[in-house]
Amino acid sequence: MNNQSQNINILILIISLLLTISAQAANESQLSDEIASDSNQEIPSFGGNTSPQGQLYEEKQVEPYVRAPQLDDWFSPWREYKTSLYQEHAFSITGHYSTIYQSYSDVDEGDDDYGFSGDFRIAANWVVRGAGTGNYSAISMIVNNRHAFSDTAAGAFGGFGYYGIAAAHFGDFDGKFKVLTLTWNQSLNDGNSGFIVGSFDPNDYMNILGYANPQTTFSNLNILLEPSVAFPDVSWGIGGGHWFDNSAYIAAGINDANGFAGDDLAFFDGGAEFFKWIHLGWTPSKDQRYYKNIHLMAWHTDERENYVGGAGQVGQEAVYGVAIGANWTFRESYMPFFRLGFSQGNHDFYNRSATAGMLYKFKASGDLLGLAVNWGKFDEQAIRSRDSQTTAELFYRFQVSNNLAITPSVQYLVNPAYSSSVDSMWVTGVRARISF
Repeated sequence: MNNQSQNINILILIISLLLTISAQAANESQLSDEIASDSNQEIPSFGGNTSPQGQLYEEKQVEPYVRAPQLDDWFSPWREYKTSLYQEHAFSITGHYSTIYQSYSDVDEGDDDYGFSGDFRIAANWVVRGAGTGNYSAISMIVNNRHAFSDTAAGAFGGFGYYGIAAAHFGDFDGKFKVLTLTWNQSLNDGNSGFIVGSFDPNDYMNILGYANPQTTFSNLNILLEPSVAFPDVSWGIGGGHWFDNSAYIAAGINDANGFAGDDLAFFDGGAEFFKWIHLGWTPSKDQRYYKNIHLMAWHTDERENYVGGAGQVGQEAVYGVAIGANWTFRESYMPFFRLGFSQGNHDFYNRSATAGMLYKFKASGDLLGLAVNWGKFDEQAIRSRDSQTTAELFYRFQVSNNLAITPSVQYLVNPAYSSSVDSMWVTGVRARISF
């Protein structure tokens, strides 16, 4: 049996397993397992945790942390002002400032063994028509300033030969503010359908799982996203989605395959080269999509003539693949999750990938514990020292108050792809985040 037939059989087996799980889950009667939802804080219909609407939603999940209530009290006037902005003008805004310090073992001689970076982000959403209804029009925006305090930004560090980003969202924009998201959002059919057009990160809308937020959970990109997908970064595109009922939904989109976060909204600089995707998902109900979700995604990236790959090669052939993901929350505390990805073609990312992990939320304090492992295998034609690479990350988010969190973490990286001398290395770090 050839490799393609094996992959098809594996995919059929996994889909059958997921359908069995979803059928069993649909019959669950344990209401105590469900995450309570306020109708005024409805989870965005299709966007993920890091979309503008997702960030605004997460800000509303206020819990009574008692460690430092004075810090939250200090933000009370600002929260009241934001409430008045929404009530009077249907305008919502939130933001955060985060820093991360990471130390790296076994780096190449002459390279820095640490990175220290900051990330300032503002997310806003203005409902220009239909506020308070299911059929509304809105303009969304994310403005970001990523900067480094060390010679090399934590999010750009690669001196040890590891392929990936150990600190997602912590690159360097040379001190400049960048508009990452600028979109028109249209909700239709009482919120059961909608579309988005503009500049946005497709990863904020496809393959969404509730555990993945580089601002509040894991730091390593290979764990946060599905690393077998040859996805673009922030780019111009259009996407849409539809709920068939309160549980099953479909979403799809097409983006500029060459876009990236720091390109100042450049419009198809690389020509008509596209990334396309379609996503089918199931959840017990709309308001649990972040917490209980099973989905299947297919994608395709056009041939890219001028793309410069990680090994310095110019050009990339057309590639395509499928990805499967699921997370499920139990007792409002435990969230196991997994991802599987398969792709065909020689590209920078993995051809085979598997991620599994768990989040545990401490109800009394709001603290969050997370552990995850990713394994990935590269295409046989790829120019690398290793054909596979493994990433593991453990973090503990210490919730000082609603507005302040301190998150120490440790990563263990096995077989860095571009290193022939280092078999494994450690990345230790601490992230501080203040939201407003």
